[in-house]
Amino acid sequence: MTIPSTSPSTPRATAPPPNWASPAGKLLLPATASYEQWLLRRRDGIGASDASTVAGINPWSNLTKLYADKVHGISDPDNDLMRVGRDLEGYVLARFREATGLRTRRVGLLASREHPWMLASLDALSDDGGVVEAKTTTSDLADGWSDEYGNDSVPDHYLLQVQWQLKVSGRSHAWVACLFLDTRKFVYRRVERDEELIDLLVTLGSDFWHHHVLAQVAPPLDIGAGPILRRLHPVAELPARDGGDAAAVALRRQQRIKAQIKDLEAELDAVTTELFAITGDAEVLTVHGALAATWRHTGKFDEDAWREAHTPEVVAAYTRTREYVDWRAVVADRPADLRFRRRVFLPKQSFA
Repeated sequence: MTIPSTSPSTPRATAPPPNWASPAGKLLLPATASYEQWLLRRRDGIGASDASTVAGINPWSNLTKLYADKVHGISDPDNDLMRVGRDLEGYVLARFREATGLRTRRVGLLASREHPWMLASLDALSDDGGVVEAKTTTSDLADGWSDEYGNDSVPDHYLLQVQWQLKVSGRSHAWVACLFLDTRKFVYRRVERDEELIDLLVTLGSDFWHHHVLAQVAPPLDIGAGPILRRLHPVAELPARDGGDAAAVALRRQQRIKAQIKDLEAELDAVTTELFAITGDAEVLTVHGALAATWRHTGKFDEDAWREAHTPEVVAAYTRTREYVDWRAVVADRPADLRFRRRVFLPKQSFA
């Protein structure tokens, strides 16, 4: 889902009047609003950065996490990469202005006039009628900046993000400007408005917002949704719940998978032992002269074997005291803190 793009060739001889209009959008928060204000307002709808999640192609999120964010206010904590991206946004925009000769203007958080649940936090507008999305990344995430034919493109999740922004703002095109943090390389791409893609995003977004968020009906579970479910239900509120046929089917499937895993683990242990025997006291195993495996002292430190091989004085010299929380004492003195123990799912009955 990538598209060819073009870059401005020569500076414009006579610049047209600047175009700063966002006819399809309504300003909810100015660019000067605090980060905390933005975090609160973004729950009022689906943002442009959520577009790839709604479409099911976000490599870092899924519908379960998005639902938990919008309905329960549970989201991933801020991380260093996100902080760096915000801190360098102004620098990336400056590089964009220098490279293109275009002017930019900060806006803020917009809502679509047609679909008020569609939100977009625009990094900037460009005076040629576009929106500008400033990104930072690293070279190991460089896939998507060129297609299979070598043409300039943008990663799919960025493409969906700016198409969402174009719908909310009513602007004609987008610029995606990106600084690669590890190589210092700067690139920018122009993305044209794609009405068919926008219509698809509106359909997907509307379904998620109205049939899941507003209705408070969780979407089908995604693979990897376990961590967010544990955060949604950290404490048992009810003594029991009858899961009916759905629970019975899931339990039977779980038991079959566990049995398969157990058999495969036993088979894996057997073949690994066979390879150990073949390798013997060698560090490297070859197959007809080609490197096949290594068996070196790079694994976990065998503390028990080390203790047995040395005198108590040597062991004492390298023994350290570690601070830890005595959870048994905590629960004995503060029974209510039992809720901080992680919930563990243990099937008690066979459904085979």
